[in-house]
Amino acid sequence: MWLAEREIEYYRQEELGLGGKPFLELLETTHFHLFTMPVMFLILGHIFFLSSLGDGTKMTIILISFGAMVAEIALPWLIVYHSGAWGPVKHVSRLALFSSYLVFIVVPIKDMWSPAPPSDDPLLRGI
Repeated sequence: MWLAEREIEYYRQEELGLGGKPFLELLETTHFHLFTMPVMFLILGHIFFLSSLGDGTKMTIILISFGAMVAEIALPWLIVYHSGAWGPVKHVSRLALFSSYLVFIVVPIKDMWSPAPPSDDPLLRGI
């Protein structure tokens, strides 16, 4: 699992002998992510909630996305200050975040551009 090893080395910097990312660098990265990621989540999540998927499916995808977002913010700290064993989780959270955001975008676009299903309402048949 060389990707996880590279991720661990990026944050812990053991081969270089630097002793991990500096506290202020982690703080700056976290600060930036704490402002941008929730805004993206809020906007995309609200649009996604208007989609045609079932409520249970929407809630599951929202919770997966929220958990992945929290993990993306917390994992650098855990890798540096707790254990390098958190490295593989970073890739899982990144994949979950990417996948859920892709669903957030694709499903509403599909709903917007798909033809409307036929209606039983006589007032809407002529439209």
